[in-house]
Amino acid sequence: MGDKIISFKDVVSAPDRSADLKAYTEAHRFSPDRPPKEDDSILFLQGIPIGSKENIITITGKSKSRKTIIASALATAMFKEDGFLTFSSDLSPDAKILHIDTEQGYKHYWHSVERIFKDAGLQYDPRFTSIHTRDADIPMRLELIDCLVESLRPTVLIIDGLTDLVYDINDQAEATKIGEKFLQISSKYQLLVIGVIHTTKTTGFMTGAIGTIFEKKSETVIKVELMEGEPMISNISCQFSRNKPFETFSIEADDHNNYTVLEESKIIKNGEKDYNLYSREQHIDFLDKIFDKNVSISEQKVQKEIKRLANSSLSNTISSKTAIKWCEKFKMDMLLIPSPEGLTRAFKPVRPLHDVQLKIDTSSDEDSPF
Repeated sequence: MGDKIISFKDVVSAPDRSADLKAYTEAHRFSPDRPPKEDDSILFLQGIPIGSKENIITITGKSKSRKTIIASALATAMFKEDGFLTFSSDLSPDAKILHIDTEQGYKHYWHSVERIFKDAGLQYDPRFTSIHTRDADIPMRLELIDCLVESLRPTVLIIDGLTDLVYDINDQAEATKIGEKFLQISSKYQLLVIGVIHTTKTTGFMTGAIGTIFEKKSETVIKVELMEGEPMISNISCQFSRNKPFETFSIEADDHNNYTVLEESKIIKNGEKDYNLYSREQHIDFLDKIFDKNVSISEQKVQKEIKRLANSSLSNTISSKTAIKWCEKFKMDMLLIPSPEGLTRAFKPVRPLHDVQLKIDTSSDEDSPF
């Protein structure tokens, strides 16, 4: 009982610790004489920056929505001068890419990596190192990442399967540690991290606490969704961004599993444009018109207004059945929430939307390479 209680002040004032903290403070202090490099963007979509050094891109979507296809397309764009599927890159010729796959069996893994070079018109490029780790446990995967990043010094690190780096996707402490790890890696080695994580079947949000962490820390969150009723088409949208949001677009697979960007004029089913063709900002502006000065509106009234205003506001003619589906999607995207009076706007967003706190869903969903 006679031991002296050491306060935080005592720890900070200790000679060795004080010197460390002082050095850190000086290195991280704001200075008008140290402006950031304006040319550190590595990846672009439709010419808009989506990924830069010391940052994170997260690709998210439900099982079999083709998340891995988009991750592969990002890698292909780094090797192809004219870009790929509207992605492009300013990666330097000597830059290295490290790719870690956590979930796929060898056959699917091999074909997904082969696709990167096939689409780029290459046999192989030694700047690209890829490791499949399905048979590794979590501590070994984390150790491999540290070892390979240290030895290879890549400019881009792709992790296909972020949830396979934690034991409990809803453990806040474990998720925070993984988030800290990639923030530290990206800063220390001046690299861009690209992570792939699935969303839940019910909410459409990224899975668990780890999903919430990566949503908050990402420069860009790319959402991949299958078009309803069109299993060969996936819609790619900007869920969140620290930069200008890119326009929603769609990719289509042919009989040989080759992908192309689908022209918007072709993405009309039964005379209706799909919900996912519109960006989140367009959805928000559309709901602004529906609600105008109203706080709450009955769900039936919202559905009628969706149908009525779609033509004038979105150049889209939709049926009553489709209006009901749109209303459900607005609720799933947390743009509308139930209230005693009917439906209420969930929030009045302040752009960028990156810092909106979303609900953690405790349900799980098996991830897939496609």
